Amino acid sequence: MGLFSRKECDVCKKKLSLAEGLKCLDGSICSECKKKMSPLFTDYKNTPIEKIKEHLVYREENKSRVKEFVASATYGEYPKVLIDEKHNWFVLSKQPKLMEENPDVFDFKDVKDFSFHVEQSKRELHFTNKKGRTCSYKPARYEFLYQAKFNISMNHPFIHDISIRMTQNDVKIISEMADKEKNEQTNENYQKMLESAESLRQVFEAHVKEE
Repeated sequence: MGLFSRKECDVCKKKLSLAEGLKCLDGSICSECKKKMSPLFTDYKNTPIEKIKEHLVYREENKSRVKEFVASATYGEYPKVLIDEKHNWFVLSKQPKLMEENPDVFDFKDVKDFSFHVEQSKRELHFTNKKGRTCSYKPARYEFLYQAKFNISMNHPFIHDISIRMTQNDVKIISEMADKEKNEQTNENYQKMLESAESLRQVFEAHVKEE
């Protein structure tokens, strides 16, 4: 091979420029092949080319399931979790038109486990006094950020773990530490986030038991 010979995608054989190509375990793929892969299949760097080829075949076959998918219920915000009661399927979607997105259509029978938990972070708030100094409130005041994460473990050839944010943006509560629990209980957005996660948990519990 000459010094300036162009490489090619090890999947579709498209010629790659010197700066192009995404490294896999034992080869390279082009950006077009990468776009066809599931966004949930993230570990392509440690995946052999033959496994990626199998994944792309699966992605093409998935399109026929998307055509058959009829959403009967929707949960969460971004991505939304759509349930197909007829087929016992579910998808995660960020776009209104499923065929344009080709989301993975999962069988409830492939779900091994599921749970949700609330992630929390905080930072202390300060104010600037008349002398231009940064000061703490007394008592200390904090900004708390919350996000409910719904986690799914799958028995799937390409996708093993799924984590879903129940709200597109974190829920924010500004509170003193002593009032934190009370403010959580009275905050409408916080309670809606918990209800959405719990509703989704109940749906999965019912469908997985059926399988």
